[in-house]
Amino acid sequence: MKFYILLISLLVVIPVYAETSQGTDFEYRWDQLVFESDLQINLHHFLYELARDDKYFETMLEDIRLSSVDKYSLTSTVDIYKSKMDIRHILFDRGEIPQITSKVLAHDVIKGETSIGKALKSFQPIYERLYWEEHDKRNKEWIEELKPKIDRFGKQIKVELEQIFAGSLFSQKLHLISVVYKPGIRHGAYTSSRSMQTVVNSTYEDFQNWYALELTFHEVSHALSVNKQSKFYKSIKSVLNSKGLESEIGIWHPILFYTVGEVVKKAISTNNINYITYADRNALYTGSWDYKKILIEHWQPYIEGKVTMATAIENIANELQKAVKQPNDKIN
Repeated sequence: MKFYILLISLLVVIPVYAETSQGTDFEYRWDQLVFESDLQINLHHFLYELARDDKYFETMLEDIRLSSVDKYSLTSTVDIYKSKMDIRHILFDRGEIPQITSKVLAHDVIKGETSIGKALKSFQPIYERLYWEEHDKRNKEWIEELKPKIDRFGKQIKVELEQIFAGSLFSQKLHLISVVYKPGIRHGAYTSSRSMQTVVNSTYEDFQNWYALELTFHEVSHALSVNKQSKFYKSIKSVLNSKGLESEIGIWHPILFYTVGEVVKKAISTNNINYITYADRNALYTGSWDYKKILIEHWQPYIEGKVTMATAIENIANELQKAVKQPNDKIN
């Protein structure tokens, strides 16, 4: 499956997570990363996914475990979620949905003061009876499969990313990774730099095995290392603006994909010599993201320590400027 991971969380306002939230057990901790599988978070994302994806909803209605009463409850709940959907992103839909998302991510108890809250609470007994055990098991299996990879390669990856991005990967507080059976968005994961929290799915094919390692560090990098206050982002913005290339600021995201992919590929090379990075596997460097040649020629030397970040960004900007002046030429 090809999809772009939307990591828009640089401006998201989510309450800070409390380390000892009631009813939440940590499954695994590495450095400042803490992994969990939480019922309420999973339920909310599951329901939003059903409202977002009609085919998935139709499949769920065929589940023989659902009684007629269960099906009525599920349909009613999904209809309420659909009625509140706008741009089809669980954090950025307007009104009740982002409010509930913020609350469940902060592990607040949903009491049903809103229509979405009431719908969630109403369907929760059915979810617990039929689906939570299965979802929780898969989430924990995903975490268990990731643990030895982070334990072995995490330190090397962290150190290299911090050197490349010239900034810390973690702040003083924990970075919570909530693993969910369904992410509620087509992209598979998202991150908040305000709450230092990531939501990542345990079921998409592109998030399995070694890609779980790469995408975990990709997500975590969003929170601090490459957010809008980082040296990395500010440097890119400053140089591009100085050359009239404001429209190209989005190149920071392909650079992030490329950097994390190459660092992980190098770290695990003794175990997986033929590893294909996430961006290459999913052909992300196409269309408006057709930057692969530029990154190899001008960002890779920086990764290898041959030039400074400033020089690399300047060279990238110069290449982008040439493309603007020669619009008929492709960057490839």
